[in-house]
Amino acid sequence: MLPSLLLLIFGKLQDYIGRNGPVWPWALSYGLFLGLVGFVLVGGEMSPIAATAFGFYCWAYLILLRSWRGKRPKWLAVYWFGALLPLAIVWISFMVMQRSFL
Repeated sequence: MLPSLLLLIFGKLQDYIGRNGPVWPWALSYGLFLGLVGFVLVGGEMSPIAATAFGFYCWAYLILLRSWRGKRPKWLAVYWFGALLPLAIVWISFMVMQRSFL
């Protein structure tokens, strides 16, 4: 849930603060922040590889948000679906792992 919430926050922040700057600093800061929060709060549960993967996902997400900035319905669909997709993938993978242990 934390990656999705942070993705929504970073998506809105880059829309207001960094409108004309490049996207990669936002994705890099997202990945670093997610890795740091996962290491400090959860005790190392968020691996650097997972934080990097989420950083690349965030980069693509923010590029899509920027490209559809003027088209409000598409922007809202990308904003919500893009943030909830990692949560759905993690939830599905947990369900598959749980069934494999039974």
